[in-house]
Amino acid sequence: MKRQILLYSFLFALLLVYSRAVFEVTPFGAGLYLALIFLDFNSLALSPMLIVSEYLFNFAPSSLISSSVCALVCTVYSLFFRHNKRVFPLFGAASLIGYGINALRSGSAVTVALTLFLIPLFAFVCYVFINPLQNHRLKYKLLDTEIVCGAAMLVVAGLGLSATAVGQFSPFWLVAVFAVCVAGKSVSNTVALVSAVCLGLGASLYYNSPFFLAASCVVSATAILFLPAPRALVAPAVCSTFVAFCFYFGVETQGTLYALASVFVGGVAYAVLPKKFIATVSAFFGAPKSRTALRYMVNKNRRDTGNELVRVSEIFWEMGESMVQTTVTPKKLSLLKDAVTARVCEHCVNRDKCAEQGVFQEISALIECSINSDRANILNASPLLSENCVNIVALIDCVNDLLIKYEGLKRKSDTTNAAKVVVASQLKGVSDILKSMSLKQSTPINYAEEHEKRIMDDLTYRGVIAGEVWVKEDGELIIVALKSTLKEQIVKKSLRALFKKEFFIKIEDSALTGWAVVTAQPTPVYDVVFGSCNNCKNEQGCGDTHSFMKLTDGRFMAALCDGMGCGARAREFSSRVLSLIENFYRVGFDHSFVLDSVNKFLSLSGEETFGAMDIVVVDLNSLVTDIIKISSPATYIKNTEKLLKIEGNCLPIGVLDEMKPAVKTMSLKPGDTVVMTSDGVSDCFDGDDMAGVINSASGLPKELASSLINTAINQRCARSDDMTVIAFRIFKREL
Repeated sequence: MKRQILLYSFLFALLLVYSRAVFEVTPFGAGLYLALIFLDFNSLALSPMLIVSEYLFNFAPSSLISSSVCALVCTVYSLFFRHNKRVFPLFGAASLIGYGINALRSGSAVTVALTLFLIPLFAFVCYVFINPLQNHRLKYKLLDTEIVCGAAMLVVAGLGLSATAVGQFSPFWLVAVFAVCVAGKSVSNTVALVSAVCLGLGASLYYNSPFFLAASCVVSATAILFLPAPRALVAPAVCSTFVAFCFYFGVETQGTLYALASVFVGGVAYAVLPKKFIATVSAFFGAPKSRTALRYMVNKNRRDTGNELVRVSEIFWEMGESMVQTTVTPKKLSLLKDAVTARVCEHCVNRDKCAEQGVFQEISALIECSINSDRANILNASPLLSENCVNIVALIDCVNDLLIKYEGLKRKSDTTNAAKVVVASQLKGVSDILKSMSLKQSTPINYAEEHEKRIMDDLTYRGVIAGEVWVKEDGELIIVALKSTLKEQIVKKSLRALFKKEFFIKIEDSALTGWAVVTAQPTPVYDVVFGSCNNCKNEQGCGDTHSFMKLTDGRFMAALCDGMGCGARAREFSSRVLSLIENFYRVGFDHSFVLDSVNKFLSLSGEETFGAMDIVVVDLNSLVTDIIKISSPATYIKNTEKLLKIEGNCLPIGVLDEMKPAVKTMSLKPGDTVVMTSDGVSDCFDGDDMAGVINSASGLPKELASSLINTAINQRCARSDDMTVIAFRIFKREL
């Protein structure tokens, strides 16, 4: 409803402008009215507007009669015949009778002919231009005829505005400046400049002077130049340009001061215009750019790649399942019995007798019993077999010989099956990784298009020519800029002013000669300062490994791995574990997936090496923190108020196939310091002694870690294990 009121208020204003008598004829208001009726606008709302607008500016009974006749005829058409477009020419001709009679009474036959010719002509012009606005709101490129008709309407608007004056104050400059600013801000600078030229041409035709055409071009160019700047600067800029133009060309007109006032009011009207209005106009007239298809293709490719990863992961999963289901088994016992009888009983004179008495079945029992006891002997044979078999000794020797070969085959098959279990587990692990990657890859990228024009305008204002800007919803920006105008500090300054945050800038050459691609990532709200200190038990190397790493999604990870024992082997293990964890986190997996995958890999590696892990992951925008502990000493969080102690019990990493680490999620604050130690440090303190040392320490994390190591060494004369302390402190970035 509100939108309809605004629309018909705007149409009423147009009727007021077009109904103004120009050169003793008034064809334009009626022409616009007929076009709107044919386009199925509400005749009950438009008809009173036509009558009022024409009577207001042409105060005479004849004007009232002609507009009333037109309104009555068109209202009848709209109410009863609007679905039959073919009869509209008949009603349109009938609606012009009043204008023809009025022109005949007040002028010559030429005036009558001109009026009756211009009304339908201008109605056609208005229809051609308004129709695409009504149907697709300029979402597609206008035809040349539609552009010409729109320009003609602007020229007539310039005529009407010039003829509409309150005393010596003309609304022409007010409307021209306001329209140019709104068109440039919400549509394009080209549309704004063309609008200014057309309006100026109409005013020049009315006053029979080229001054208005030239001045409107200069003033509009100034307004367009200042559109990227704060809106309050537009009014002083256009006023200064107007005064300079008049002074330079010696223009002396009686209404110069009034024209200057009109220019100023137009600039002020634009300055106080709500941003929501400009956004609405931009949405109405905005056309999708060619990059819309490109963005669609980007997301389509991501989705297709994600689907492909899912299919590949299913292949790996099925390979793992089939690997487990198809196991290698040694020969069956019946085959062993056949081999024994073939070797020992084939030429025995009692073969048939043994077959009749069921002695051969006892050979299977002997083989089965011998497998369980690892060797066949006379005691394993049943009485039936030992009493009737004349080759019992040869039979037992043959069974033992075959058992040796059987055990070899069994060990080989067991080894093969165990290897297949390991491979199957790895294949399923790869499948899980691919599924997680597919979910991440198939997530579409959303773009914040409302910021893109602002960035381009601001960069242009600062002298950086940007051909294209993409703003992703997560805050990442991609700017294609002309190399010769590109300066990193200017881009940073512009983005800081627009978004009130710092950006990390990366500049790369573009495929287009002379252009560069700027990738801008918003830096997190918070940052960390970190430090570490260690002390090795011997000179073979420290078995503790630590890492500080900033992840690509605005998170920070600190990790400490304590390999079992000390020396090169422990260090190799802890380094390998930490490297795996870092790589998984870089891809973007969460801690449950990371630790489960790493633990499975280590538990199936066949090495009897274990380790304790401490991992802290902090979101540097929200400070939401995950503290993950695997068989590690307590983690301490120091702030100005208190010292928190975070503990967790869990078997070391690599011991079992399944692992459930202790995970605590909490929110940190700026100024908090997180301290992690290996058991070589914690074992040197009794009770809460280490908490007291941390609480009393001051300075940077590096100094805190050194102080804690030194205190631990003084506590124990002999170094019992490798010692490592890592710490980091959170602080807020300053703009």
